[in-house]
Amino acid sequence: MSQQHRDTLPQPLDNPPVAPAGVPGGIATPSVTEQRLLQMIDDYAERLNALEKESKKQIEAMTNDITAMQGRISYHERLAYARALNTFAREEISVLQPLPLPNGDSPPQGVFPETYGALRYLEEPALTNLIRLYDLPHSDSKYEQFRTLARYFCIHP
Repeated sequence: MSQQHRDTLPQPLDNPPVAPAGVPGGIATPSVTEQRLLQMIDDYAERLNALEKESKKQIEAMTNDITAMQGRISYHERLAYARALNTFAREEISVLQPLPLPNGDSPPQGVFPETYGALRYLEEPALTNLIRLYDLPHSDSKYEQFRTLARYFCIHP
């Protein structure tokens, strides 16, 4: 064969294309590197989803905590306001401001004495009822019960 004919023949390539392994019907499958990248993306997506779920739980818990704190702040504001007004009760006719109960509710109508004098002259069952309503330490002495309530209501006898 002459040199001229050899030049017209197709020359072998230095790096011939290699068909990917496992190419059924000519459809290429991802290479090992591509598979690793896809797995890494899936792993990151799972972690991101887990972080999102955990973040939502934490936000919900913080929201609940904030709501509870707002309730406690409101309760203590009402308590402080009533006590501040009660510090001026010095005479029998001085009007008393009812304090909220420990659960945040107002005392039942007619249970809280309207005036300083009404508090001073409460009888044993009514004193004991107030002590229990406000979850205060109980004493058998009427005088001690009055003093306990007066201190709690911020009344200075």
